[in-house]
Amino acid sequence: MVREILPCMVDDGEFLAPGCEDLIAEFERERRRIDTQITELITWLDGSGDTGPVLWSNSTPAGQTVAFTGVVTTGRYLGDGAIRAISGIGYVAISSLADDLLLTS
Repeated sequence: MVREILPCMVDDGEFLAPGCEDLIAEFERERRRIDTQITELITWLDGSGDTGPVLWSNSTPAGQTVAFTGVVTTGRYLGDGAIRAISGIGYVAISSLADDLLLTS
């Protein structure tokens, strides 16, 4: 995979960014595919020690940050909306730590 994408990456002065239109389109398709499949088990830091799954459904990239929106699907916060922001290379890995996670009821 790296061998395929590296020739199409350009240095934007701060980070490497996709420079080929077909690569950008492929990244966007992959992001949409991942968006429809991400469910993550979150441990609530509210003193309860409970966990709950969040189904992430939309992502909005802005530079090197991606904001995800989703909904809690079971448990004490069932139905609450969730917003997660990840920046830097962390947004490539599903298991990365969120910079911010906010629940909205």
